Amino acid sequence: MWNEPEEGSILASLHFFTSNFLGVIGYSLIFKVYLTFLTVLIPTTWIKKQGRTEKLPNQTFIPFPFPTKKIPNKKIPTKKINLQSYHKYLMSATTSVISSYFFFKLYVWPLYPLVAELKSVSITKNISVIYNFYTSLQSQITPSPEELVFSKFYFGYLLVDCMWLYQADCKDPVRWIHHLLVGSCHTLIIFQRRHAWNGGFCMSIVEISSVLLNSRGFLNFHAWFQPMRLKYNFIFALCFFFFRIFMFTLAGLFMIISPHTQKDGYFWWFSAMSLNVSFFIEIVKHVRKEILIKSNEDSLLDAFIVKSSPYPYLKLSILRKFNFWAYDLITRTLFIIKKYFDFNKIGIDF
Repeated sequence: MWNEPEEGSILASLHFFTSNFLGVIGYSLIFKVYLTFLTVLIPTTWIKKQGRTEKLPNQTFIPFPFPTKKIPNKKIPTKKINLQSYHKYLMSATTSVISSYFFFKLYVWPLYPLVAELKSVSITKNISVIYNFYTSLQSQITPSPEELVFSKFYFGYLLVDCMWLYQADCKDPVRWIHHLLVGSCHTLIIFQRRHAWNGGFCMSIVEISSVLLNSRGFLNFHAWFQPMRLKYNFIFALCFFFFRIFMFTLAGLFMIISPHTQKDGYFWWFSAMSLNVSFFIEIVKHVRKEILIKSNEDSLLDAFIVKSSPYPYLKLSILRKFNFWAYDLITRTLFIIKKYFDFNKIGIDF
């Protein structure tokens, strides 16, 4: 007959650690089986038929009318895309959807009856209700059963994702730092029973934007997605900013005001916020690059029409003429500025 070990004993600590560790491993096995199932269900031969199995290197910008680099008169080398990443992104997107469900179930939907019961249009009263609701949740240092399940669930996913990144020879340090930071945060919740609200709220709200991020990962394999990729990335950037920058900043302000915030909670928030800002800067650069490519292509097309047509102004609408000449003026100005000033020396990415 099994007797529960006495609280505080070595046997109790070992039982506590083993049971939680096995829970994490159990979720890892579920994700591994799911990833294997996706690999069998969606063969790489089908992925190859979707029209995009190669990616070009970074494109060379040729600003009109001052091309700074000549187009090489040779075939541009291409790099094969890892077809297995299609299944990995599907697994990650599924995880993000489930994590988003956890966020709304634990931290949003219970709040709605309280605000509805208030029946007030006063912003101050509504904010007071929201503050009191989250303060009551944060005062419970020990995670609830739902928060504990979420942490085990996501930590199990992280282990499988790390194994996949290792097998794919991923050398992106930011991604590894992100996984290490998130895994450490969930470790505190699972094995130390601390930071219930801080970890659960902050680690689940970021997954809302990750739904678009991971969905883009496997959508990029489809040729039909390419024409809408710029619009999709722009929407993703807005979503990322709202949840990972704006809402995360509000969470940080709440932690400063709340009397229940533990001191090391500021460290975990600041570390996560630093990663969010770093990711957002890269997203903005990527979207800006795609916009420049699109603008460059449109301007070159307009220039061809203007120079080749005997009646150029009849073939361009007023709006397109304005876009063409505005882009031409901006390009000339930037060319002159970059010619006489070296912004790289003073640390400005221009």
